[in-house]
Amino acid sequence: MLARRVPGILPPLGSDEAIAVSLVHSLVGTGKGLMRARPFRSPHHSASVHALVGGGSAHITPGEASLAHCGVLFMDEFGEFRPSVLDALRQPLQDGEVTISRRAARVRFPARFMLIAASNPCPCGFLGSARRPCTCDHVAHARYRRRMSGPLMDRIDICVPVNVEDPDRVLDHEVTAQSAGMRERVVRARGRQEERQGPTHLNAGLDGAELRACVGLTADAAMAVRSHAESVSSRGLTSLQKVARTIADLDGEERIEAQHVHLAWRLRMPAGDDGRGGWS
Repeated sequence: MLARRVPGILPPLGSDEAIAVSLVHSLVGTGKGLMRARPFRSPHHSASVHALVGGGSAHITPGEASLAHCGVLFMDEFGEFRPSVLDALRQPLQDGEVTISRRAARVRFPARFMLIAASNPCPCGFLGSARRPCTCDHVAHARYRRRMSGPLMDRIDICVPVNVEDPDRVLDHEVTAQSAGMRERVVRARGRQEERQGPTHLNAGLDGAELRACVGLTADAAMAVRSHAESVSSRGLTSLQKVARTIADLDGEERIEAQHVHLAWRLRMPAGDDGRGGWS
C-alpha cells in the first residue's frame, strides 16, 4: 500500500521524461500516446531475468526495469526472487540503463527508476515477532539471506524495518499525512536540486566529482561522515552523502548538518538484523 502511493508524492514528469517513458513503452505496445503519469511496475517474484531487464533474440525488448524508467519498480517478496534475477539489477541501479548484447546487435535501454523492495525477514515471516515464534532453522535463514547478495544490498540506500501495527491503530481512520502535502515538500526539494545541479543531475545520479562540488558538508557533518567511513564500502559512503544531501534538501537547508548524516546512517542500517520485524 505504501509503495503504490510513492508515485503520488513524486513531481510530475517533465517533457523530456515523458517522451523517454513513452518511447520505451511504445516498444512493447503498452504506450498510448504521450505518457504523463510516472510508471509503477510490480513484477511477480517468479519473473525471469529476461522479464526484468529485457532481452530476446530476433527482437530485443525492454524489461520491467526499463518500463519503470522515471518511475517506481516495486518488487514485493524480494527474498523470493531468484538470485540471478536480483543480481541482474546491479547494472541498472548503478548506471541507470540496461545493456543487452547479442551477436547481431547491442542495445541500451534507459532504466533510471526508484527501486522499492519489500521482504519478510525469513521464509516463514516471523523472525523477531513478539506474537508468533519463527519456525525456520539457521540453514533456512542463511539460504534466504544469500539470495540477496552483498553487492546488491550495497546499492540499496535506505532500509526500514516495518513492525506489526497495533490493531487499534490500524482501525483508527485519523489521517496524519496526505500525499498532496508530502508531494509539495518533495517538489520543493527537487527544485533545490535542479537549481543547484541542473534538471538532469538529481542527487541520486551524482558522480564523485559532482557530489564533492555540491554536497556542502559542515565541519560537524564531515566528521560524522568520517566516523562511518570504515563501516561501509566506498559506494556506501557515497550513497550515505547523497541521502544526507536529500534530507537536507527536504529540510530546506543549504548545507548538510551532522543530524542529516546521522539520520542517513540510521536509514541505511540493514533492516532485519535487529529482530524488529519485516523489511521494506
